[in-house]
Amino acid sequence: MIRPFGLRDAWKIKYLQPRGVAFDLRRLLLRAALPTSSAILGVLTRQSMGAITFVNYGSKSSDVRGFIQLAPRKSGLAWDLSYLAPSLDDRQGQPSTWCDLLRYAIQVGAERHVLRIYARPPEDSEVEHLLRRSGFALVGREEIFALTEPPPPSAPPRGFRLADRQDSWELRELHRKTIPPLVYQACGAWQVDEWPSALLGLRHEQTRYVWSEKGEIVAHLGLASGPKGYWIECVVRPEYRGELLPHIQHLISLTECSPSRPVYFAVPDYSVGLGWLLRTLGFRSYSQQLVMVAHTVQRVPIYRSVTASAMEGCPELTPQ
Repeated sequence: MIRPFGLRDAWKIKYLQPRGVAFDLRRLLLRAALPTSSAILGVLTRQSMGAITFVNYGSKSSDVRGFIQLAPRKSGLAWDLSYLAPSLDDRQGQPSTWCDLLRYAIQVGAERHVLRIYARPPEDSEVEHLLRRSGFALVGREEIFALTEPPPPSAPPRGFRLADRQDSWELRELHRKTIPPLVYQACGAWQVDEWPSALLGLRHEQTRYVWSEKGEIVAHLGLASGPKGYWIECVVRPEYRGELLPHIQHLISLTECSPSRPVYFAVPDYSVGLGWLLRTLGFRSYSQQLVMVAHTVQRVPIYRSVTASAMEGCPELTPQ
């Protein structure tokens, strides 16, 4: 039996949380929270903060087999898989438990009008196989680079500026033309329309920058910060990729990079050559992760009976 997390379940998942698998390095490296705390916060705030948690029980209510956590995105149309317990290496970890939890999450997501659930697992053949069995498809891979030494000051290059709302359409076009079609269809642009809110002076965790050449945006960079570090993502037209070095260097100079608060840079597998630029700035390869997605809904043909009004009332022919 699988059911949504309730406060009475806190002590049960606290027992399992040290033996689980964390997904999505960005979340883990910047502001990782304990699964129990995320579950409680999710209940208290009705999932506006924290995580959505489902608990898998056995035949008895005291028999906890595992749990799954998902982080809702601001749009409300997508979730990110953030935690699964217990791990497959644990003596209590069972592939069937993972599959049951994953399929349940997809079903609930569809009921709540969530279109996609994303998973960014570490590169592991068994984990990838179970995600595929549960309805996820592989979209691509990311290599994560890390910088721990503070860079020297750097002036902003020509054409480099903060993005604003007026750039939304052009940024969507940049993403559509630059990201491979299959990847774009599965993931789309990363939160182009989710702009910071001035309400109560709150600052959005991600700041976006653009690089323009001859009045046209050729690169889009996002800088996210957290208590444990920084995270940079980049979409750049291939012909300008080799000229991106000074823009990355300036963006890094805006951080307080240190061994205790590194700068991480995510490089998707279709951005060939970007890793070489990062190494010239002192970045080192940190880890790799898969990018997978489950679509909660799909197009299904519906056949309806059609009545021909002109045929209504016609006498039936009786064979002789």
